Amino acid sequence: MAYVESRNRATSDPETRKEVLAEIESRGIEDVLLWFTDLEGHLKSFSITRSEVEGALDDGMGFDGSSITGFNAIEESDMVAIPDPETFRVLPDGRTARMICDVVTPDGKIYDTDRIMYLRNYLAQLQRATAEGVPVRGYFLWSLMDNFEWGDGFEQRFGLYHVDFNTKRRTPKLSASFYRETIARNAVA
Repeated sequence: MAYVESRNRATSDPETRKEVLAEIESRGIEDVLLWFTDLEGHLKSFSITRSEVEGALDDGMGFDGSSITGFNAIEESDMVAIPDPETFRVLPDGRTARMICDVVTPDGKIYDTDRIMYLRNYLAQLQRATAEGVPVRGYFLWSLMDNFEWGDGFEQRFGLYHVDFNTKRRTPKLSASFYRETIARNAVA
C-alpha cells in the first residue's frame, strides 16, 4: 500500500462507521474489499484485513493509483480509497464484505471517474448530433454541486463539486476539471 499522510478525510456518519465495525466483529468478517471504478467504468478493488477497516473508515486507505486506467502519471500514483459505510455488504461466502469507495488524491480531490465517463459519452453524442445538423441550442448539466434530492435526500452525490454537508465546504471533483476543459475547447477530446 502507498504511504499517504493521515488527514481524517472521512465525511460519513461516525455512528454508521461504528455499526459497520460492530457487524464485522460479530460476523467474523476476515477481509473487506474496497470497490471503485476506473476511468472506463471497470470495477476495481483491493482487499484490506479486519484490523485495517477502522483506519480506512476514518481516513481512507492509500493505494497505488497508477494502476487505475486513465491516471498513469507519476503525480497521480498515490491515491486514497475512502469507503462509504452505507454501502457495506457481506458477500455470499460469509467471511468477506465489500464497501464502495470514493477515490481521492492525498489532498482530497475526488476522482469521480464514473461521472467523467457519463459526461464524455453524453457530450460526444451531443457533438455528433450537432455535426449531423441537429439544432442544439444548449446543454444543461445537473448538478453543479452535491445537494438535496427529493427522492434520495443527501445520499446520492452527483454534482461536479463535493459538498461536505457538515462544514458546507465545497471541493471540485475531477469531473469539474474535465467539464471546464471541455467547455474551453468547445469539444470533447
